Amino acid sequence: MQTIQEDMRTCQETFEFDGEGEEGGEPLEFPPKFGYQYKDLQDVEKALGLIRLSWPEVELEDERLASLPPSYQTTTEKEKLLLWHAENFRKQFHTIYRDRRPLLLVCDNECGIQKFVSTNI
Repeated sequence: MQTIQEDMRTCQETFEFDGEGEEGGEPLEFPPKFGYQYKDLQDVEKALGLIRLSWPEVELEDERLASLPPSYQTTTEKEKLLLWHAENFRKQFHTIYRDRRPLLLVCDNECGIQKFVSTNI
């Protein structure tokens, strides 16, 4: 039975590098699957984690969207305060845990207004 250290060595040996050994070389680039570049996916992931702290007036042209309740179309003062706290937490989390995926604390609703996603902060 392999130990964890042997498993890690095996995993490290399976990666191919250009240049001299693992320290001096860069990982080889493989063609993207499904037509997406890894950089594009990182940009989307980063954009999903951002919290916009500006609240412009939204004009709804679609009749279906205009028929939604006012809470869908606007952001209250309490929600704005909550978004400020969420952005502060997101910045602290990113500073401390740079290698982790960004948190999804806020997402756009049907009207394009950012609303807080209830989680434990």
